[in-house]
Amino acid sequence: MTDVISTIAIAAGTAIGVAVATNWTVGPRLEARNREIQAAHIAREELGTQLRAILSACTRLRSAQIPASVAPAVQAAIRAERGRWRQQLDAATASLIDNFESFALTFRGQMGIRDMGIRTVGAMRFVWLSERTEARKLEIIQELAGNLHDFYFAGFRSMLHPRRAIAARENLQARLATLEAGE
Repeated sequence: MTDVISTIAIAAGTAIGVAVATNWTVGPRLEARNREIQAAHIAREELGTQLRAILSACTRLRSAQIPASVAPAVQAAIRAERGRWRQQLDAATASLIDNFESFALTFRGQMGIRDMGIRTVGAMRFVWLSERTEARKLEIIQELAGNLHDFYFAGFRSMLHPRRAIAARENLQARLATLEAGE
């Protein structure tokens, strides 16, 4: 009977000792790594939110035209809404370019993923600030934001649609090349 009790006591003591030693030595490192992973996921969520805001603002601005047949008060209301959507688009592109280092560094540097994001965010902001017509700006920004969203979130995150992400990458490269060439 004492052999059984001593065996159980030794096993329990060993388990407690290993747990305490692990918490003292490995625990802090695991907690730090957990915070890093959580911060990366939060940054990626913010990137997705900003890209969706850009896509939504572009879609609303492209689709909500002011008809000449409506009353002046309605036209004024639509103009005010369009102005608000322009401000949202301006704020989203500014936020992305101002804070992109927090997003870009959460992705691996393989296959130019970071570089593609940085170039695309810069291109979106500079297109918005350019002297192009609003319709052309919206078209280009919507294309860039849609492809960047697909590139980051359609294939490499879930691996459900890798062809979609590869196509988005190729579209981004082609569009960025034309923009950087001076379109």
